[in-house]
Amino acid sequence: MNLREAKINDAKVLLYWRNDPVTRNASFNHEYVQYDTHIAWLADKLSRPDCHILIGTDKGKLVGTVRFDVDDNVAAVSVVVDPHCRRKGYGAALIEQGVQYMASRNVTDFDAYVLIGNLASEKTFESSGFGRMAVTIMHGMPAIHYRRKENQKQV
Repeated sequence: MNLREAKINDAKVLLYWRNDPVTRNASFNHEYVQYDTHIAWLADKLSRPDCHILIGTDKGKLVGTVRFDVDDNVAAVSVVVDPHCRRKGYGAALIEQGVQYMASRNVTDFDAYVLIGNLASEKTFESSGFGRMAVTIMHGMPAIHYRRKENQKQV
């Protein structure tokens, strides 16, 4: 799998992945996102130096995305896998390659917040070297806070 930086032309596929019912159910915002809202959000994110949205490809096929929102040397991680590519290890690959990409840009710590009950994401982050830190509330919902230091490579 390879990573590349997202572009505004990726808006439709990113929105398709984001609005997938399984993705929405596992997200902190369960609402369906309209195209105009998404395009404005994506344009803003792509223009910010503290946000990195990466697209994963495998043999020319788009497989998912990983996003890093950076504050100092800490990045919040968000990952979405194409619905047709789930359960094939792409989530962990997106996270691992994305962490390496961001570590090369001096990011040292990585945080992820997983909605309680999202067992697939819990397993994926744990298999990617993230440790459980605490149960917390994110956007009014119970979540598990995960953390990984840059030097904690996947085994």
